[in-house]
Amino acid sequence: MAKTVLVDSGVLVGLVRRSDQFHSWSAAQAERLPAPWFTCEAALSEAFFLAGPAARPVLSELLR
Repeated sequence: MAKTVLVDSGVLVGLVRRSDQFHSWSAAQAERLPAPWFTCEAALSEAFFLAGPAARPVLSELLR
């Protein structure tokens, strides 16, 4: 099992947007890989932009 999980914007967007083509894969990985996950400001900024306003509350909750 992975000890460190690094996620990029694609995983985050796939996780919060059910219409994303990678939603199922992202959700399966989220169940399989334990928190905490690591990312960076650039990935978060891109995820917030790509996911759109409707997904902002969900992404914010993931950060908490």
